[in-house]
Amino acid sequence: MESQHTAAPWRRVKWTRAGQLAELASVGEALAGLHDAPPPAALAALRETHPQVAIRFVAQCLPRFDAVRWLHEVLARAPAPPPGSARAEIRTGIAAWLADPSDKRRRLVFDHAEAAGFDVAEGAAGLAVFLSGGGLGPAELEHGAPPAPGAFGEAVAGAVLLTGLARGPENFASEIDALLGIAVTISEAE
Repeated sequence: MESQHTAAPWRRVKWTRAGQLAELASVGEALAGLHDAPPPAALAALRETHPQVAIRFVAQCLPRFDAVRWLHEVLARAPAPPPGSARAEIRTGIAAWLADPSDKRRRLVFDHAEAAGFDVAEGAAGLAVFLSGGGLGPAELEHGAPPAPGAFGEAVAGAVLLTGLARGPENFASEIDALLGIAVTISEAE
């Protein structure tokens, strides 16, 4: 069966083989036979057969700034949270971080994520921004501990999957496909 999703080159992704990400994204079994494939081809195959795994895979593929940009666009597809809520503040904070990815903005987004809870899309997205770089300790520490390998991508994937449920479980499959489409567009950008 021919895939309905084409695999154009990804100009913004440093990985050259899907297998480089198999362990990091915890997708080894789903990538069987695709370890030597370029990431765009692997994603196209995963998108057809294992869309949720494809989310985890592409979340690890994208450069961190691009992954946060993906989160920003993904969250914009979901219904808006109440103005002034922690969830709304996270969305605003992510946009501000994209304009100026400073440590102060990263920590502010995390503060709102803690208030919202990590079990909602915005909270998971705020956690991803916090894990995008910098130390995990207090701001006054010169060198804080870095996040565990893969933690950033896991938070990104969690936020995207939670957003996929925003329009109801009956629309989950079509939403996940649309959200993957956004990631592919970002990956193919110059």
